[in-house]
Amino acid sequence: MKAAKRGGIYLLLGLGVLVAATPYLWMISSSFKDQVEIFAFPPTLIPQLPTLANYSQVMSRLPLARIAFNSAFVSLRNCKKITCDSYAIQTQPEAGLMV
Repeated sequence: MKAAKRGGIYLLLGLGVLVAATPYLWMISSSFKDQVEIFAFPPTLIPQLPTLANYSQVMSRLPLARIAFNSAFVSLRNCKKITCDSYAIQTQPEAGLMV
């Protein structure tokens, strides 16, 4: 009885993971399709002629250096803020109650 219950729980969890992962798998699969195949009916999960043209278009249209700089800047600024806040809370515990 216990093994059957555990098996049922794993089956439901596996089904939930499959349902949750399907949009991501579809998105990745569609990224390798050309525009005609994306809008084809009936839809296909696996591209017939995989292409990397979509990725080259994205790389040429986006300012990747600026995006990387912004990400690094925000990350470092947040690390500095967290470090300063942590120091203030550690050195003055009563001040931490007001944060």
